[in-house]
Amino acid sequence: MITKQLLSEENFNLHINSMINEAKSNAPSTFIRLLSLLRATNHGNAIVSAYGTNYQYLAADDSTFQSILYTQAMIYDDNCSCQLNSTCIISASFIEINSTQPITIKGLKMGCTPSESLLASTLECFYDQSCINLIQTMAGYSTYITPIPLNITNSRFLMNITVMNLINDLFIEKWSAIMNYSSYFHKCSPMICSYTYIQQLDSFYTLAYLLGLYGGLTIVLKWISPKIVYFINKIYQRRKKTTNSIKPISAIESETIEIMDANNINNTTASSQSLQTVSTHSKSLFSVSSHYWIFGLIGFILVAIGILIPFIYVFQEKKNRSASTGTISLMIFIIECNDIVRIPDEDIQYLNERLQLKEYMNEEDALNTIAELENFYTAIKLGIKGEPSEMIDKAWHAHILNTPMYFKFSEMVFGKYLHHLPFWSGNIQTSANANLVSPAKSVYNRLEQLGVQYMNKTVWTFRYPKMMFMDD
Repeated sequence: MITKQLLSEENFNLHINSMINEAKSNAPSTFIRLLSLLRATNHGNAIVSAYGTNYQYLAADDSTFQSILYTQAMIYDDNCSCQLNSTCIISASFIEINSTQPITIKGLKMGCTPSESLLASTLECFYDQSCINLIQTMAGYSTYITPIPLNITNSRFLMNITVMNLINDLFIEKWSAIMNYSSYFHKCSPMICSYTYIQQLDSFYTLAYLLGLYGGLTIVLKWISPKIVYFINKIYQRRKKTTNSIKPISAIESETIEIMDANNINNTTASSQSLQTVSTHSKSLFSVSSHYWIFGLIGFILVAIGILIPFIYVFQEKKNRSASTGTISLMIFIIECNDIVRIPDEDIQYLNERLQLKEYMNEEDALNTIAELENFYTAIKLGIKGEPSEMIDKAWHAHILNTPMYFKFSEMVFGKYLHHLPFWSGNIQTSANANLVSPAKSVYNRLEQLGVQYMNKTVWTFRYPKMMFMDD
């Protein structure tokens, strides 16, 4: 299966199942069309069978010389002529020497051509030992060979089903599929993964945003409002002092004492009242102007908030639209592409067969082990010193046993022959570096840190049971 982008495991399984179902429906119909074409071609061209089962030649008259031989179509049951119908049949039978009584063979038919005879026959005879012995005797085969009859319990088909019906099912007893997503993932070797998300600005988001904005404004106003009030109060106090200070127009000399009459007293009283009125009026004007200042500041803050909220709303909506149409790519692999080791397909086929045959693994375990062997080779290429797990070590040994294949692989991937150096006391270099070699689990963890995904942890941690032998 080839895909443009890496599929998720769920989509991978759905895609494989759809391909299998399509193959189940298309394969029989394709084969039947080809078979029908061959049958129609043979019948339409009136090709004479070598056994003379569809046409027979008519003998020429001895009195005349003719260069043309005429043929006559064979007639079978129900006056069926091979000239008109290629599916004419009769029951197959043997006739013993010096006897005219036919011995019918169970399930077998004879028709216009051997192929048509086979398609119309059933396999009933091959489920019966006596019928098999009859064919063996009449055909003159060696009696030292004893064929084993078919077992109906191992088949989903009935004994009396025709071969043509078996062909319609392609003789397939059971369709089985083994899907291994890990092998698919490693074959694809994706370097980046991308995803798309859509975020809409709904009422809940707007409410939460306004509450957050309100909380922020509360903190700001709590800090700045006292300073604004203090500043306005200082201005008010200064203007109050300036307005209430009254300077005399003329000084009264202490030497001159005049006695004012009633009119002068009235004028003085009026002047005093007018002075008080002017002072009170100026004071009220300042009070009104200070109120205007406060209300103007509050109005400005409210207008600023009213302008700011729609602006933020529109900006967030544009941001969400741009995010919904694009994709965000995240690097999930730290390992470079040329550092990832891939075992060739021919090597995988060999290792798969070897592990199943010699290590008694099923196909799924064998493929998982080969995939983790690739990861172990990758660790070696990256300079990670460590031991392979027991299952990976078996796959490595199997690879080494095919020396031409392993040598070619080592030269291609590592540029040199990759030796397998087990620990033993005589190898001084190996003994000195034994403490520097990490166990298999540490190699697994290190590969995970580097970004290798979908590794099979069981292959890295499984340990075969130890065989214990005790003397009697």
